[in-house]
Amino acid sequence: MNIAAYLRRDYQCEVKIEDIRISGNDRFDLESAIRAYAPGVVGISALTHESDAVSWIAECVKRVNADTPVLLGGPHATAYPEKAIQIPGIDYVVVGEGEITAGQLIERLFNQGDVSDIKGIVYKKEDRIISSGRGISSARAGAGATEKATAASRALRICLAPTSHHATSMAGSS
Repeated sequence: MNIAAYLRRDYQCEVKIEDIRISGNDRFDLESAIRAYAPGVVGISALTHESDAVSWIAECVKRVNADTPVLLGGPHATAYPEKAIQIPGIDYVVVGEGEITAGQLIERLFNQGDVSDIKGIVYKKEDRIISSGRGISSARAGAGATEKATAASRALRICLAPTSHHATSMAGSS
């Protein structure tokens, strides 16, 4: 299952996917899309060869709303999490399979909860890089393994994956 479907089903999260490879959005268009959708959180997925684009995407998000949390997942984030968290504008890195981890993280962010016990994330705290280890694989998760969102929330997923993968490539997937 991809992250968008998981967030919609288990967290009643409204998810919009903005695939910049298909849309061809430049910075102005991307900022306009972010402004129009007004997401509470933005997730980005990137392969390593696409990682240079991550900083300008995060910059676009922060220019529209500096308080919007930006999550980075995907193969680059999983392979190089300590490097990925240092990309300007990235607030959290989701490592490994991201469905459960991203769901828990997004819910905590929307509810202003503590994220320190969520497995599978890397983030900065007072100039230190904090890594919580590997997350829970969706294949290993049993019933009740996730927290349920108490209110509907909005997430914007910016997909950098090649067109052939855009339907299944979600933040934190590998």
